[in-house]
Amino acid sequence: MQATLHHSTLEALAQFREVLDTARKEDREKGEALIKTDTHLMFVCRLTGPSILRLARPAGKLLAEYLVDIFSMMADVERLFDDVVGRSSSGIESVIDFLYFLRSETQMDAVLKQHKPTIEFIKSKPQLRFFLEQS
Repeated sequence: MQATLHHSTLEALAQFREVLDTARKEDREKGEALIKTDTHLMFVCRLTGPSILRLARPAGKLLAEYLVDIFSMMADVERLFDDVVGRSSSGIESVIDFLYFLRSETQMDAVLKQHKPTIEFIKSKPQLRFFLEQS
């Protein structure tokens, strides 16, 4: 699957996003979270990262929406932010670095402004507030 996504088209990435969304909805209905650890989240980022980098410019809005999905998955494991006051897990730090790098490559800022739950989540986490600053 990794090679398929790394060399995939925009359509394959959109389908992967739909699969993730469906799985997350089914788990929420069961009262569970699909993404349970920072390692799970980091895996999703590393699995899709090369495709996102390759497709970022031609498909900025879709990819920015996918990055909002990643913020939502971060909210699923938000307890990892609270392990030690002012610190977060190393996996979450890697995901934040990934998102920060992609911020300049996509239309993330425009999409974030339209997604209030993500904005509220970002405001609640000191480690993420720089996403709300003007780039």
